[in-house]
Amino acid sequence: MKTEQHRRDFIRLRAEGFSFDKIAEKIKVSKPTLLQWERFHSEDISNLKAEAQEVFMKEQKLTLLHRAEILSMLRNRLSSELEQRDLSDLPTQKLIELLLKVDSTLDSTLPAVKYFSEAEAKNRQKLDAWEML
Repeated sequence: MKTEQHRRDFIRLRAEGFSFDKIAEKIKVSKPTLLQWERFHSEDISNLKAEAQEVFMKEQKLTLLHRAEILSMLRNRLSSELEQRDLSDLPTQKLIELLLKVDSTLDSTLPAVKYFSEAEAKNRQKLDAWEML
């Protein structure tokens, strides 16, 4: 007997990317039934996929932000140390190289900032409004 729990499991597993064969095996429902459910629940599956992608993107954004904060702190510490050093000795050169590497890594970690003209900003607002409809 196919219960509502079977349908919920199907939607979740399908959104996670499982094949019909694997889902049929896991929840003990025939493949033809799953194909019918796919047509009927395609919007639910798409929504669940989108939610999972959104969560993933937020986690990645936080991870990148955290990494950028750590690199910024490291850069500040290296800069402070470099200010106190005599630039003629070899360890200072290594410190400069490390500072440049941290700067490069920091630059690649942070997202590029794009500034819009007033006209571009208004167009973006209009597009965002249309997407919300």
